[in-house]
Amino acid sequence: MQNVLVRPTSKYVLLCSRSAFACTLLLVSTSSLFAQFHPAQRFHPAEKSSVFNSDPLANSDFGANSDQTLVVDPPDSLLPRLSRIAPILVDKCLGCHNSENREGGYAMDTPAQLFLPGDSKHPSIRLPLERPTGQPTDQPTGPQPNDGDLGELYARLISHDPVLRMPLDADPLTDDQIEEIQRWILFGSRIDGGSDAPIESFLPSEISNTPKLQKYPKAHPVQALGIDPTRRWVFASGYQEVLLWELPQSVLQSDLPADHKLPPAELINRITTRGRSISDLVWDPIGSTLWVASGEPGKLGFIESFHITDPSQHPNRRLLWTCRDTPLDIALSPSAERIAIGQADGSIAVLNTRTESLLWRATAHAAAVTSVDWSRDGKTLLSASRDRMGKSFQAVDGTMLSSFIDSERTVASLVALNKGAVGFDEAGVVRYYPNFTTPNARASRDGFPQQTHRLVANNDEFFVLQPDRVRHFNIRREEVIEPKGEDGKEKKKTNFHIDERESFDLANRSPAGFLPIRLERSAPPPFGSASETPVWIAIGSSTGELILWNPSSKSTFQLTNQPTK
Repeated sequence: MQNVLVRPTSKYVLLCSRSAFACTLLLVSTSSLFAQFHPAQRFHPAEKSSVFNSDPLANSDFGANSDQTLVVDPPDSLLPRLSRIAPILVDKCLGCHNSENREGGYAMDTPAQLFLPGDSKHPSIRLPLERPTGQPTDQPTGPQPNDGDLGELYARLISHDPVLRMPLDADPLTDDQIEEIQRWILFGSRIDGGSDAPIESFLPSEISNTPKLQKYPKAHPVQALGIDPTRRWVFASGYQEVLLWELPQSVLQSDLPADHKLPPAELINRITTRGRSISDLVWDPIGSTLWVASGEPGKLGFIESFHITDPSQHPNRRLLWTCRDTPLDIALSPSAERIAIGQADGSIAVLNTRTESLLWRATAHAAAVTSVDWSRDGKTLLSASRDRMGKSFQAVDGTMLSSFIDSERTVASLVALNKGAVGFDEAGVVRYYPNFTTPNARASRDGFPQQTHRLVANNDEFFVLQPDRVRHFNIRREEVIEPKGEDGKEKKKTNFHIDERESFDLANRSPAGFLPIRLERSAPPPFGSASETPVWIAIGSSTGELILWNPSSKSTFQLTNQPTK
C-alpha cells in the first residue's frame, strides 16, 4: 500500500500509514492528483507532534517498511472551508460564545473573532506556519490546556478534563464533528467569505428553484443586466431571481425595415438567488457561467455562480463568497479565471473562479466601492468609491499603482479602455486618464446630470446614461509638435480629446414614464481574440422596461421584465 502525504501550505501532514490508519482512497483525474482521507482513528496532535517536523519521514515507520511514498497537494476546491464546520459552531458553540455573552472572553460571531484569543490569551487557532516546531517560545504563564499544534479551540474540544472540555456542561462533540474541525484547521482554516460576515451566513442552505412569485403584479425594476448576443440571451434582475430572456432570431438582422415588428422575447428560465436584492450580473460566455451579486442591504451579501448548459433546466449553483453587506459591483477578468468584488466596507476581494480560493483582499477605500473593472490584458484592476477616489492595483497581488485624485464627489464608475481609463463622478464630470499610473486626468468633459450611474466601455469608446438618452463618446489622440524652446529643439506632445458620437434617443423610443437606472454592455470577447462579437447596449428602467441597442447597426429591441405565467 502507498503512504499518502498531503501538504497544507508549507507543512507536511501525515494522513495515512499502514500501521495507523485505514485504507486511503486515492483519486486520480486528468487535471489533478489528490488524496482524500477518512481515518479509522483520530490522532491527537500532542501524541503525533512529529508529523509537523520539517522532515515528515523522520522518526516514523515510513521508508523501510513502505512500498513507496506519494506527496500530493490537494486542489483548493477540495480543501475544507468554514461552511463545512459552521453548522457545528452555530449549534454547539455560538450560544455561549457570542458578542453579548463572551464566555471565557471568546466570541464566534464572525470568522475574524474565531481567531482572537479569549481570556487565557492562548492562540485559539494556530495556522500552519504558527505551530510549534520544538523551539522555545514565549508562551503565557499559568495553567493552559494541551493545545498541541492546532490551538486552544481544538484542544478544548478533545480534552478529558471536564473543566476545560467544550462544550461545557453538555455532551461532547462526536468524533465526526471533531474530525471536521480538525481537518479545517489542518488545511489552513480557510474562509469562503468576508472575515466580518456573520457566522450564520456560512451555514449551508437549500435554495429552492421555485420562484417566490409565480406572477409579477407589475414589471420588476431592472437593477442588473447581462447580455449574450450570440445566444440571444438577456439576464435581468427580478424578485430574488434572475430572469433569462431569449430574443427572437431576427433581432440580430441588421437589414430589417424600420417599421418591421419583431416577435416578443421568451422567458426561458428563472434562476433563484440567495439574496433578495440583486446588485450586479456578469455573464461569462466562454464558461457558460452567470455570476450574481445579491444580498440583504446592510445585513448580508453573496456571490453565486450558475453554470448554464441547458437554459431550460435549473443550472448548477455555487456559493463563492459571503459578506456583511450586498456587494455593489463585480467584474470578471478577461480570462474569466478571477473575479473582483467591490464591497460596501471599502474593501476589494479577488478570487480564483476555478478553485474558489481567495487570491487577495485589500482595504482599498475609506467608503463603499462603487465599481471595479479589469484592464483588457487582465494585469490591472480599477476601482471607484464613494470616498471620491479612483484607484488602480496590480491584479496579481493587490499592490496599489495609483490614486486618481481629481474628483470632488462620489466616483460612480471607473472603467478601462484599450488605452487608459475613463471615470465618471456624481458632479456630472467625465475624466480620461491615459494610463493606470497617472493620478491626474488629461481630458475632461462636464455638463452631465448629477447622478451615480455607471459607465460602460468598448475599446476606446464609452457610453453615459442620461434620463433622455445614452450619450456615446470616443477618445481621440492628437500628436502635436510644440514650437522650439530655448534649447532650439522641437518637442512632441500628445493631446487627448473626448469626442461625442451619435447618441441614442430614449425620449422617443421608450414607453411613457421610462426612467433609466442601469446601463450595461454585452460580454466582450476574450483578450487577444480575433473574433468579432456584436456589441449591444442594454438600458434598464425603474418601471421594468428594458431596451437593447446595437450602436453599429442601429437595431433596437424592447421587452418588459415581467413573468406573466
